[in-house]
Amino acid sequence: MQAIKIKHFFLFILSFLGLAACQDNSDNLTPDTMVVEAYLYVNQPVTNVRVTQLVPIGQNTTQPTPINNAEVRISTNGQSYLLTPSAGDSGYYHYPGTDLVITSGNSYALEVKYQEQVATSVTTAPVKPSGLTITKDTLRIAPIRSVIDFGNRQTEDLDVTWSNPNQEYHFVLVENIETNPGVINPSALSNLLPTDPIRGDSRQVVGAFLAEYGTHRVILFKINQEYVDLYNSAEQDSRNLNEPLTNITNGLGIFTCINADTTSFFVRRP
Repeated sequence: MQAIKIKHFFLFILSFLGLAACQDNSDNLTPDTMVVEAYLYVNQPVTNVRVTQLVPIGQNTTQPTPINNAEVRISTNGQSYLLTPSAGDSGYYHYPGTDLVITSGNSYALEVKYQEQVATSVTTAPVKPSGLTITKDTLRIAPIRSVIDFGNRQTEDLDVTWSNPNQEYHFVLVENIETNPGVINPSALSNLLPTDPIRGDSRQVVGAFLAEYGTHRVILFKINQEYVDLYNSAEQDSRNLNEPLTNITNGLGIFTCINADTTSFFVRRP
């Protein structure tokens, strides 16, 4: 469940990675350099591993070329699991079996072989976030019918809190899960409301930023340092894109694991 939704949120980071990579001036990078984007989710099937080639400088597109014939393996506890190319010309790989279980506390190694290249990385599955609570289960928010309503309408907020005594990194994602939700803000571009990674233990959901009525899921993600590093790279000044952070050896990209807990609230008219 989380893996499917969060994939769309990660797209802006992954597109940054391709852009930064094609602007990198390192002598070690060539148009054949692999870019690996691999996300594991605790207790979820492995479906979100992508392998592409670097976009050379001067190309008319920033879309990377997918690599569909790599040998992609994930190893843990002395066992190696061969991933299968997913459908279409996408560069995505998945594990079709049920014996590869992503478990909190375990370490996972990634190996990608393509032509003469071998890219590798290691990550650890974080433990599940604890103590997730919200201060309200219902928000009353007036719709936007005109420009005047943006600054003159009834809204409510709520706080999301969790236990974080060790100041580990988390971020919160709020999404509407209705099939056909009523519209609060017709000009809103997305029903996803993400936050930056933080080492604190609370975030506020501002009702004025919500775009739709109905049930909203709050997903609290616990994330590793490699994700935070890449996120911070995506937030940097565009003039400094020549040094993309990566935890992939002999390539670019990210291999990380994420754990999550969820709760929900309802948005209605006043």
